[in-house]
Amino acid sequence: MVKSLAYAARVCFVGCFVSCAFSPSASKHTHYRQLIARAEQEVLRRRLPLPAGYTCEVNEVVAALHVGPSQYFYSVTFYQHAPKRTVRLYTVSFDRQSGRLTDLIDRRGEITPDEIAAAKRAMIHRVGGTPGEFSAGCWERGDIVEFTILDLRGPSRRSGHCLVRRKTLEVLQFKLLPPTI
Repeated sequence: MVKSLAYAARVCFVGCFVSCAFSPSASKHTHYRQLIARAEQEVLRRRLPLPAGYTCEVNEVVAALHVGPSQYFYSVTFYQHAPKRTVRLYTVSFDRQSGRLTDLIDRRGEITPDEIAAAKRAMIHRVGGTPGEFSAGCWERGDIVEFTILDLRGPSRRSGHCLVRRKTLEVLQFKLLPPTI
């Protein structure tokens, strides 16, 4: 009898623990809202602009290091949506255990996947293929991104030089370069 009461108490305790541990979706949502509010404060404190209509994404991130223990973060990323593309603005990271701010990255000048895709489409239009068959190196020049695109297929590899306007993703110039050996 005593054994069965002890067993029932353990089952009840484990059942309560599991139900409490796995049902905090509302509290998680509230926690994410608090993270977004803190991230907004950090961005505004640095006098960085947040445009109207921006959106946020919260992620739980693990940094697995070769030396030492893994580190756990929450990252809040701000996005601005434009007609033809979505631009990452800022990423704010917080330590998951202490809640301390660990990083704020201004991503407004980064090359976007849409810009890379526009340059690869220009290359595909001239030589055929699929996006995975090309590699692109790029650098920013103000409102224009300059690309060198390499064809990774076979022995007669071609390369191209491409200029893409950032705001419209318009290909301003494309020059197919001679095959490399």
